[in-house]
Amino acid sequence: TISRVAKIHTIVVTSTPTAEILSAEEIPDSEKTGLIQEKGARKASLRYRVQNKWQHPLQDEKRASGSVSESVTVCLLDVEIDTGRFHQIRAQLSHAGLPILGDIKYGTELSKQVSRELGVRNVALCANRLCFRHPVKNVEMTFEITPENPAFRLEENIS
Repeated sequence: TISRVAKIHTIVVTSTPTAEILSAEEIPDSEKTGLIQEKGARKASLRYRVQNKWQHPLQDEKRASGSVSESVTVCLLDVEIDTGRFHQIRAQLSHAGLPILGDIKYGTELSKQVSRELGVRNVALCANRLCFRHPVKNVEMTFEITPENPAFRLEENIS
């Protein structure tokens, strides 16, 4: 049952999530490249669910520095934010070790490499579903679009 407006984002990240909720007293740092926990900072919270995951074999000649793996996990997530901070999803997922494909600002060398190898040129993040209870008819309403970014169809080409 929907008790409020819910906006769901579909996102493609590298790595595998270990929790379903990210929550902390965090704010972006001055260069917006990471997160700093500070006393008195506003809370930033989001929830996510893994929709699918698959392996992407890394190209040997272009391995990111420090990468010892021959493949990397790529995950398709549904994310709902509980708070609305600027760049919250991108910064918080990156800080948790789940950089979004195509994200130059918050991505890691490995996620940037995977993005190049897969041809992902834009941030693989799309607010694609809006859900709420109709105020008069009292029925659940859901509006959904199909993300246009080719990153959301990668599993068809990788698997």
